Amino acid sequence: RARIKERAKTSGRVDDQDDEKITTRIRVYEKETAPVADFYKNQSKYQGINGVGSISDIFNTLTQVIDQRNS
Repeated sequence: RARIKERAKTSGRVDDQDDEKITTRIRVYEKETAPVADFYKNQSKYQGINGVGSISDIFNTLTQVIDQRNS
């Protein structure tokens, strides 16, 4: 929640400034997204990455992870 509120200061996203929308987003993550991650963790097919940074940096990290898994 704190990270989202901090991001709102620079992102310009209106939904990042609304507490109710932030709460809903977190609930949806916990209900729908986290179970998918757990599913793949249990199959040893999950690789977490740091999603903080520029789009280019995150893309490069993803590319490296995928390349390592495919080699």
